[in-house]
Amino acid sequence: MTDADLSENYALMENMCGKCSKCVDTCPSNAIKMPQILDRPNCLSDFLEDDMPKTDIAKGKKLDGYFFECDICQNICPWNQKHVKYPLNTSYGENFDSTNINHVFELNHLKNMSEEAYEKEIVPFMIGYKLPYKTFKRNINMLL
Repeated sequence: MTDADLSENYALMENMCGKCSKCVDTCPSNAIKMPQILDRPNCLSDFLEDDMPKTDIAKGKKLDGYFFECDICQNICPWNQKHVKYPLNTSYGENFDSTNINHVFELNHLKNMSEEAYEKEIVPFMIGYKLPYKTFKRNINMLL
């Protein structure tokens, strides 16, 4: 079928964290026990994307206003801050200008959002994984 190397052996990057523990300290679900080590089943993003989450996990989650993708660890990381501070100056990056999107993400607007509006207003921001509308509504209802 293929002669491509399909192995999953990747060289690890040098740990640049040093004594930094910002990701560990800010993770709302304590899914990061040490830098670069994620306990994925306890990650808030994993929970929010799961259309059939375990009830026992759901009870202990602090959603902190998130309905899709937490990414607090990515946003707080000094290495990420060093590289991407603002949306990229591209036609797609312009979509993330807060003056253009703040109204879309207001909870009152989200809770009344139809599936058609969800497809038009929210889905374009999702890259790599599209949150099913049913899961989106479940997550919004947990925020209320």
